[in-house]
Amino acid sequence: GTVAAMFKESRKPFYIVPGDNDWHDCEKPMDAWKLWKEHFLNFDQNWSKQYKVNYQRGRRENFSFFRRSVLFLGVHVIGEGKHQRSAKGYHSKAWDRRISDNVSW
Repeated sequence: GTVAAMFKESRKPFYIVPGDNDWHDCEKPMDAWKLWKEHFLNFDQNWSKQYKVNYQRGRRENFSFFRRSVLFLGVHVIGEGKHQRSAKGYHSKAWDRRISDNVSW
């Protein structure tokens, strides 16, 4: 079976926050990101829950919810690597946008 199938066997909702090793550090990061989203984005929706999960508009991998007066927050933070730098050494616009989105979340 797949990792996703194994995780779906859990009796409790399962939340997955992507990390840079899940997709960003791959040889073809955009292909890997597409696969991550296909198999794991909104993974918690495999279970019924008695609380509301909020997702950031435009970055659905970022989520939050309250459970028993505790705030749970999932933020997709990736480490700096070869894909964040332009030819001139500056951060790419996509990197800057991700950081800005995460801070606002």
